[in-house]
Amino acid sequence: MLRGRDEETARIDAVLAAARSGRSGALVLRGEAGIGKSALLDHAERTAADAGTRVLRGAGVESESDLPYAGLHLLLGRAIEHVDALPAPQARALRGALGLADSAAPSRFLVGLAVLTLLAELSASGPVLCLVDDAHWLDRESAEALLFATRRLEAEGVAVILAVREPHAPLLSTPHIDELRLRRLRRADAETLLREHAADLPRQVRGQVLAEAAGNPLALLTLTSVQRDGYSSTRLGVPGRIQDTFADQVAALPEGTRALLLVAAADDSADAATVLRAARELDAHPDDLGPAERRGLLRVAENRVEFAHPLIRAAAYEHASSGDRAAAHRALAGVYADRPETADRRAWHLAAATPTTDEEVAALLESAAERARARGGLSAIATAYERAAALSPDPADRRRRTIAAAEAAAYAGDPGRAADLLGGVTGTDDARQRVTVARLHSMLAAAEGRADTSYRVLFAAAVETEAEEGPQVTAETHGAAEPAGTTGATGATGATGATGATGTVGTADTDGTPGSSGADGTRGAHEGAVGASRSAESGKLLLEAVRAAWVANDFDCVARIGDHAARHPAGAPAHTLARAALATNQLDQGHTAEGVAALRASLDGHDALAPLTLNDRVLYARLHLIAGDFDAAHRAAVDLEAECRAQGALAVLPQVQVVLARTQFFLGRHRDARATVEDGLRTAADSCQPTSRAELAALGAEIAAVRGDAEQCRTLVAEPLELGVAPASVHAAVALSLLDLGQGRPEEALVRLESVVEGTRPMGIVGNLPLLVEAAFRLGRTDRATDAAARYTAWATAVDRPWARSLALRCRALLDGSEDAYRAALALEASPFDQARTRLLFGAWLRRARRTTEAREQLHLAADAFRRWGARPWEDRAGAELRATGETRATDTLARDRSEDPLDRLTPQELQVVRLAATGLTNRDIGAQLFLSPRTVGHHLYKAYPKLGVASRAELGALGLHRDRERRRPDGETAEAPVG
Repeated sequence: MLRGRDEETARIDAVLAAARSGRSGALVLRGEAGIGKSALLDHAERTAADAGTRVLRGAGVESESDLPYAGLHLLLGRAIEHVDALPAPQARALRGALGLADSAAPSRFLVGLAVLTLLAELSASGPVLCLVDDAHWLDRESAEALLFATRRLEAEGVAVILAVREPHAPLLSTPHIDELRLRRLRRADAETLLREHAADLPRQVRGQVLAEAAGNPLALLTLTSVQRDGYSSTRLGVPGRIQDTFADQVAALPEGTRALLLVAAADDSADAATVLRAARELDAHPDDLGPAERRGLLRVAENRVEFAHPLIRAAAYEHASSGDRAAAHRALAGVYADRPETADRRAWHLAAATPTTDEEVAALLESAAERARARGGLSAIATAYERAAALSPDPADRRRRTIAAAEAAAYAGDPGRAADLLGGVTGTDDARQRVTVARLHSMLAAAEGRADTSYRVLFAAAVETEAEEGPQVTAETHGAAEPAGTTGATGATGATGATGATGTVGTADTDGTPGSSGADGTRGAHEGAVGASRSAESGKLLLEAVRAAWVANDFDCVARIGDHAARHPAGAPAHTLARAALATNQLDQGHTAEGVAALRASLDGHDALAPLTLNDRVLYARLHLIAGDFDAAHRAAVDLEAECRAQGALAVLPQVQVVLARTQFFLGRHRDARATVEDGLRTAADSCQPTSRAELAALGAEIAAVRGDAEQCRTLVAEPLELGVAPASVHAAVALSLLDLGQGRPEEALVRLESVVEGTRPMGIVGNLPLLVEAAFRLGRTDRATDAAARYTAWATAVDRPWARSLALRCRALLDGSEDAYRAALALEASPFDQARTRLLFGAWLRRARRTTEAREQLHLAADAFRRWGARPWEDRAGAELRATGETRATDTLARDRSEDPLDRLTPQELQVVRLAATGLTNRDIGAQLFLSPRTVGHHLYKAYPKLGVASRAELGALGLHRDRERRRPDGETAEAPVG
């Protein structure tokens, strides 16, 4: 029984009970050293074992925190035989990550999905409990994979409990997972615990222990030993005094026992054979374990040597002399020398035993770094190269390895560490190294918000590299490499359209390792936004400089770089991207015809720039959106989504989902758009993509506004508005305005939209100008809509898309009351939701013209469409207009017609699952695509079948749920109902 932990054990027991009933759950225990985290994990393990639950237990180990997937290997070691049951791509990724097979660097997301599927596979025969002590010491790759899997557990019957020390330990962020912060024991519980373990101590001494322990359970027990054995500690803080107590206990052991404890603490593999073999080199023998076991400092079971508490390990290692620690590491390196699979451990033990420079050991660490690259361990690459650099006697080798460490740290998402490493790099004659350093300085500048520095560094590096590549056809570059912050007549708006498609410079939006091709199809963050001939390094740098200048909104520099690139042998990709950037800026600034023409020229020419990466193709899908070609954008997004899911490319998927959800919304498939947004928000959070997440949230807010869900709309707009990056911030304002307009507040909508149009970041507003026109019309202030209508009409004429011309005609009808304009608008193919709003406005116009029968026809069509989308405010407006025509049965008819579509009963996740199931995919196939476990897929189908009134996949197929696109008639209505 754990004294004073009734609430905590109840929380843990609830998680375990849920797992036994088939529901997954997770809990993170947080608290200071000695507060009882390990004891609670022991309680969970005993309770689970008593109930027949399978237990997997691991721990983070400080000395292994830089070995990629070391923590995962320890946790899953006894379940490795089940890897063969995983889908082949996941099995390959997990084997590669765990060092069980040679493979290309696996996507860290695919490894996480493999962990999820493996846990689901294990749970097929009963509930599973995963316990991880000292999770703050997990290597970064293991932590990411485990947390990814944990956040996606739903209906497998898997429980995950992590113990994290804080403070005085590395930060481990666990968003979206329940946490339990352990408090210190109440005095009454502390007194009871002390009486049970220290009844022999005088009352006065027990009072002193109570005061010093301050409610920390482990301190109560260890300070009791202090009083009995006469040890003392002068360190401040309870954890420090506990560790000193353990150190005193270790110091009192026989020499051979201390040597054994030191070897076990230095290795952390917990393998008894390894520890004992290495200890023999220090004249220690198996019998020397006895004194430590009797003192309760460690235990030996199932060929494992385990410390009773992590602080005992720390005490045994930290309080040993540096010479003794080096001897222990050398002994362990000798044990690992004849085992190729443990070459990394040997290298690190040798490094720990080497106080001065040593090229042989440095070379071993460099080899370890490259093996880490093959396993996708960016953080491990950085650490290994950093230590190798410190051990390098030759300055050139030291510089090369330091640059490699900085590069890995930057791509691992640790810009502070990368900057510190670069600070130690002096000048180099190596051109490749100079290019790498320039790229890194650019990335770090962008990460710190110094976008102007970012593109200047890249442009200057491009010019310098071009000169070194030999005679080239160059251009006049005076002033180009130092654009000096000019913005020019075109203004600085809308550049961040590049960000969502290609990833903000300086962030890890791709999943490849530096200089390698990641398993997700990306080529490392420095490979740029547009793929093409990569024959010249200067051409690549020009490409990156264009992107950075676009993000910085410096269109003068974009133009200058583009002009330079046009005369460069390898500059075609940079020139093409520059044209696209300038085209979007022209559109934002109202230069419509020129912008559209330039944008189409960029789109027409991009097919020749092969091969294209996934990020390249996302960019061009977005440009199709800007050009108004929703069909092309949708086709591209559908293909890209399938490829990203097949490759496990979660670093790119959220960017794809931005385009996919936007086109689904446009096509009237609001349910699918909601499902895509919900999945995309989770994936963007997992892959640390705030820009994509903001765009998805803004679109989700628009969908909520259509439905009249004010609370969800306002919740979703908070993130993009706070981020303040267009077009997400603009679309968030549009969502709020759409909500206002639907709920009868046209003035608020008009004022907000006018402020966006007049602002400095209007990217994304042009396509939404008809909303401003409608708000002004409903307020009776059409004079405030004239400019917006003219600007939109010019844009619609330039893009020459039927849906755009339809909305331009609606704007004209609102301003001059033209019946011909209304009818012409309805004759063109348009977005179903916009078409329904046009019918509503036309019906109201007919009603005011006393043409009741015609009005009712339009209003009924509008009301029926709004009903199918759940657009309650708009349906209510149509109902009010019908009542105004004198149709007394309007309300009753609408209520009767509001028969619930079965698909409305599904959650967005269930909708995604049943659509895929309707195509005949198995649960495992669906899980691989949606990054869910097969059992969770089955759970969603189990819940969805009765909602849809079906009992099998065959019946799902008969519902037609698998249709990717719905056919639409020229009048804008869908050919099949219901609209997805």
